[in-house]
Amino acid sequence: MSITESFANITASDASTTTVTSATFDSTSFTHLVVWDKHEGATTTATPSDNKSSTGWSSLTKEDHTNGDITSQMHWVKIETPGTGHTVTMTFGAARPFKRLAVWLVNSTSGEISLVAQANAEGSSAAPDAGSLATGADATVSFMAVGEYALADFTPSTGWTEDFDPQAIFGFTSFGASRSDASGTLDPACTCTVTMDWTANAASFKELIAAAAYAHVTMPPMRPAGRR
Repeated sequence: MSITESFANITASDASTTTVTSATFDSTSFTHLVVWDKHEGATTTATPSDNKSSTGWSSLTKEDHTNGDITSQMHWVKIETPGTGHTVTMTFGAARPFKRLAVWLVNSTSGEISLVAQANAEGSSAAPDAGSLATGADATVSFMAVGEYALADFTPSTGWTEDFDPQAIFGFTSFGASRSDASGTLDPACTCTVTMDWTANAASFKELIAAAAYAHVTMPPMRPAGRR
């Protein structure tokens, strides 16, 4: 049994609209999606969907910055029909500018995963930090993303692999990283070259293994002592 992850893509939409759709990716060898969105403007709802009939999306805690102009959130779902040409769409409750949509892929050999921990924070500094993820003793895959307010170069904290970086890779705002670990308490954090307002979200997942089925055996009734 095992659980693995892979970064799919990051999509930007600066125009003030109600939706953003990811680029296509291949989910053939995966069981689940983990998705992160960010928008600027007043906070509003974010509802994920995909073109593979996946249902039962779980949305984690939404983080709103105290400046009233940055919101970000993570979501996850089991893929109904994995395959090529897969896209994810985030629909917002109102038109919002500077939207970002990141997608990661997860594969669980059991076919199921569960949320182990999440962390969410906001601040104004050159060291965004979502908090801590207490993963326990189970093997996990973990994800973090930062919705920021300016272009900068980012450096993930120890143990995290950078998946997207606004200035170094894509040239627009938002930063993300991921990792796989056996156990422990993780620090979903990074540093950047500019002091700015930011929101940060992180989550860890483990493989969910179904309980073993036990055969029910009916024992014959006991004879009273002394009876034959």
